[in-house]
Amino acid sequence: MLRLKTDISAMEAHLRQGEKETQQITQRSNNLNEYYESLRNNVITLLEHVRIPNGTAGGPPEKMGHDNFDSYLSRLQTLCGSGVDGPGYCDENNRPLYETVKSALQDFTVLPTPI
Repeated sequence: MLRLKTDISAMEAHLRQGEKETQQITQRSNNLNEYYESLRNNVITLLEHVRIPNGTAGGPPEKMGHDNFDSYLSRLQTLCGSGVDGPGYCDENNRPLYETVKSALQDFTVLPTPI
């Protein structure tokens, strides 16, 4: 009977430890999500005036917003960050766009992730 009580106590302690760890992980996840949203909002604010050419013929230039953040950054990275000469090379046709983005982001500082 004593062994059963000891086993139950050990299981309860293990369960409490698991619940505590789950709460810590949830809090870290929430902190990371808040940090990401803050970072995303700052980048959107800095680049809101930078318009990239639209891939559709004759379409208006694309402007960054919350709804197209990921696709905008991917397209911007494609236009400004990679070319036939390797990463970091910018095609001369896209040089004005690259310089505009570089200017907009030159003073942007990314703080350490608060986890």
